[in-house]
Amino acid sequence: MCGITGFVSNKIRNKEECIVRMISSLKHRGPDEYGAFISNNCCLSNARLSINGLQNGVQPFSDNSNKIICVFNGEIFNFKELNEKYQAKKLLNKQFRNLEGDSIISSYMKRDFDFLKELKGQFAISILDLNKNKLILARDRFGIRPMFYSLNENGFFFGSEIKSIVSSSYVEFNLNDEILPEILTYWAPLGRNTSFKNIFSLLPGELLIFDLETKLINKTKYWDAAEFIQRNSKEKIDITPSELRNQFDLSVKRQSISDVSIGAYLSGGIDSSALCYAAKKNNNELKTFSIDFQNSSYSEGSAQNKVIKNLELDNITLKLDDNEIAKNLEKAIYHIEQPIFRTAPVPLMLLSKVVNENGIKVVFTGEGSDELFLGYDIFREIKIKKRIQKNPNSLLNQLMLGSLYAYMPQYQNPRFRKIIYDSYLNENLNKDFFGLDRRWKSNQNLLRYLANPFKKGDSYSIMEDDTFDWQIFNELDDIEKSQYLELRILLSSYLLSSQGDRMSMANSVEGRYPFIDDDFAKLVLSIPKEQRLNGLKDKFILRKSFENLIPPEIVNRKKVAYQSPDIGVIQSCFTNKNNKELYEHLISDENLDRVGVFNKTLVDTIRKKIIYSNFSNKRASNQDCIISTLIITTLLFENNFKNLHKDETTLDYDINAFFKKIIFSNDYL
Repeated sequence: MCGITGFVSNKIRNKEECIVRMISSLKHRGPDEYGAFISNNCCLSNARLSINGLQNGVQPFSDNSNKIICVFNGEIFNFKELNEKYQAKKLLNKQFRNLEGDSIISSYMKRDFDFLKELKGQFAISILDLNKNKLILARDRFGIRPMFYSLNENGFFFGSEIKSIVSSSYVEFNLNDEILPEILTYWAPLGRNTSFKNIFSLLPGELLIFDLETKLINKTKYWDAAEFIQRNSKEKIDITPSELRNQFDLSVKRQSISDVSIGAYLSGGIDSSALCYAAKKNNNELKTFSIDFQNSSYSEGSAQNKVIKNLELDNITLKLDDNEIAKNLEKAIYHIEQPIFRTAPVPLMLLSKVVNENGIKVVFTGEGSDELFLGYDIFREIKIKKRIQKNPNSLLNQLMLGSLYAYMPQYQNPRFRKIIYDSYLNENLNKDFFGLDRRWKSNQNLLRYLANPFKKGDSYSIMEDDTFDWQIFNELDDIEKSQYLELRILLSSYLLSSQGDRMSMANSVEGRYPFIDDDFAKLVLSIPKEQRLNGLKDKFILRKSFENLIPPEIVNRKKVAYQSPDIGVIQSCFTNKNNKELYEHLISDENLDRVGVFNKTLVDTIRKKIIYSNFSNKRASNQDCIISTLIITTLLFENNFKNLHKDETTLDYDINAFFKKIIFSNDYL
């Protein structure tokens, strides 16, 4: 795991100082050592978190002529097979180290731009090919590892995080206000959009080629979730619960390649419990880590303790109060690099700090299971909607509706359920987004808090985004459509990003995700949907696979969405003496006028609720809570980054001491 960055430019006055500045901004991603490629107009660099090849894994990797240079972030789990398949030792000769970088270089040399189809893992890759005068960027299939880029009059810049690009001082920070409607509606930016104008995210499964001569960008998808769902759903394999468990064991084993210790996160649900079981089976000295909250409404401590006792886990629990989360919100936004609609990422950043302090560099975590095994209530909701529309007078429908979103208090209110029931009979529900339309429309009630120029956006604006494969999307059934959108938006752009990579790497910890292992994900999607969502029983075959191995209360436990006590956290921002001055400034009339993206009149009502503690203590679905979090984090984000690109402080460094490995070249002039 690492951070990577680089540029192609003939306008940078001191290229060595620029690349040092850029890669230094990623020190938290790779504190162990730095490496670089430096030529007259092109630099690549890597900040390394050493996990494999502790003594000889320094980057960049290259071919024998130093004409093909690679820096990358992440893991290639099948690198040994690829090194053997493409005879990397013979191909690379003295440069060969039998590591992941060798497999990337040799696969590229043998298969050109098709090499990505061979790689299995979680990665963001940069290859400079001086034979073809091309710079290549690529990202893994599910978007586990980030990659950003920008092209302006000063050159082409890229990096694992946006701060590395802005730290060059050749790319300005300008808040991209247009993503605010997207975050409010969809909970994450769409497509390639980021919070910075003219800085873009590479899509999951995307390849970018920058031509060093023409300065043109060409992008292509080597993988897309819609086609992946459609192709594998047609397979309809027959598999028993025990066979599925064996395949999951193999996934965990594949992802256990490491020269350092691996831990695991335990939340108390079926996913993390199954993962801890499999991980401990592979490593009996496994350390596990959990979050608990002082606010009992958000605590999963009881479920966690059942698993800890049953599996005899060596577990460390971090118990947090609202003040501790509020105190770290600013740091979290610095690492997330965008506004957020809930404070849930912050505790995960604090947990990764505990992981780091216990000498662990890698943790397993359970993201991706809900999307593949149809664990979200949204999938059950689709079935209930169809049943209600087919037989609206059935009393059983009301009972079924009451089983949805059990962790959300409003769903236990009969009047609220009646409103939802009636909405299902509404013929205006969008058929393309049958599973998500009501959520998006409800979220759009919050757009009124944005200033007039930024109110645009509705639940159909996503259809204008050409990064989605709408042709295949229209061929999917209703559950598959929601599955595709959850994979592309919620999983890739939020759970694996704001709540995943950014929060673990803030403390130099790599997350690994066995549920979305390339081979295992393909297998799960080939299991008939009736075995994954049996009636209204979610994750049916996964639960069956572990029913005699973990406590029955956990096997049968209903889905509880991980949430942080958002309202308490936001209020603590203004009541804690260490935070109060900053947050009162952020939400002042003067600052709101300067930033200019919110409706100040409506924001004033939220401000009064915060200051006078008039919020009711409801969960994160409360609309006051969502808009409060977005307002505060937007202003915090803008305040954090507004001057970063202006920092041209002369650095005091010795380049040969700073970089453990440097490849110098005069090939590209």
